Amino acid sequence: MKQGLSFFLLLLLIPKTYAEDITKDPRYYEIQKPKLYEITESEEDQTNISPYHGLQNPYVYSVTGTISSIHKIVQIGKIIYDIIKENKAVVNLKFDHTSAIPAKAKNVTYLSGWKGPKVRSFRMVYENGFGMEVVDFRFRLVYSYGASFEGKGSYLANVSIYPAKLSVAWVYTFNASTYIPAVLNIGTDEAPISALEMHLSYSIETPMKNEKNTISIFLDGEGKEQIYQ
Repeated sequence: MKQGLSFFLLLLLIPKTYAEDITKDPRYYEIQKPKLYEITESEEDQTNISPYHGLQNPYVYSVTGTISSIHKIVQIGKIIYDIIKENKAVVNLKFDHTSAIPAKAKNVTYLSGWKGPKVRSFRMVYENGFGMEVVDFRFRLVYSYGASFEGKGSYLANVSIYPAKLSVAWVYTFNASTYIPAVLNIGTDEAPISALEMHLSYSIETPMKNEKNTISIFLDGEGKEQIYQ
C-alpha cells in the first residue's frame, strides 16, 4: 500500500509561496539512494528488493559449452537503446528489443515452443533530503523463452525493458537506457541454453548534483532471472 503523500500530491496541497521556498532549501536537491520495488499489476502491492537481498550473482552459472558452441548463439536486435530521455519516454516497442537464438535460425519464427511473454514489473523511487518522492519510475521487463531449434535448446526472444509510468519533480531530470553487451551459451553443445546480461543505466540530475546508477539483469532461456547491482 502507498504510505503517506507523494511529493507531487503534497505540492498541490501547500501554498505556492511555501512550495517556492522549499526549492530554495538545499535539502530539496539532496538525492538519496534509490529504492527498487517489485510491484504487482495493480501497482499497489510492492516488495522492496533494495538492496537486492537474497538475489544471487549471475556468474554462479558455468559456461560448459566450448568457445565454438558459444558463438553458435547470436544476438539479434538492438544492443543499446534509450528508454527515458530528459523525462520523456523514447523507447520504440516495435524495434527496441533483442533475442538470443541459434546462428542457423534466420529469425525467431524458425524456433518452436515459445513460452510467455513473461512480464515482471518494477518501481524505482528517488527521495530528496525532505523525504519527498522526486522520481517515481515504473518499468516492465518482458521476454519470451523456452523455444527450441531442431529439437534442441532453450532460447530467448524479444527481451525488452519499457517504461510504464514516470513522474519527475520540478528541476529534476531523469534518464534511462539499456545496454546488452553479449549473449552466452550456459548449457552444452547437446542442450544449449541461451543467456544474456542487460544493464539498465539511469541517471538523475539537479542544478547541484548528477548521479548515475546501474541495475543488471541476467536472463536465460529457461525463464530464470537474477538482478544485481
